[in-house]
Amino acid sequence: MVPAINVRDIVVTKKIAEEKLEIGDIITFISPDARFGGISITHRIIEKKYDDSIGSYTYKTQGDNNNVADAALVPDSNVLGKVILKLPKLGYIQDLLASKGGLIFVVLIPSLIILSYDIMKILKKVGQKTNLIKE
Repeated sequence: MVPAINVRDIVVTKKIAEEKLEIGDIITFISPDARFGGISITHRIIEKKYDDSIGSYTYKTQGDNNNVADAALVPDSNVLGKVILKLPKLGYIQDLLASKGGLIFVVLIPSLIILSYDIMKILKKVGQKTNLIKE
């Protein structure tokens, strides 16, 4: 979806009524194409048709950076929502958290800092009580 949505951008979607989706809207949907194994995809609607056989709309979609439209039509039941917000570069944080090094950086190091701080507070209180007892 480059340039509208770049790699490592995160999108927020909102489920809206199928009648309100229009050509040009960017939607996230579960791929109806068996080759993609039901992954979620975010593409732009380029064509919208009402299908009497299923009683709802179907959408022809295409990524902004793709030369051709997607092969399979997307039924409304597969639409997760319309993109309402893009959070640039937030995917880098997601990648960091998903890595082993990121887990150590984000969880273990702060935990050790908090634990060290608490130990220092305990030792300080024990030292104060020892001084009171000696006096």
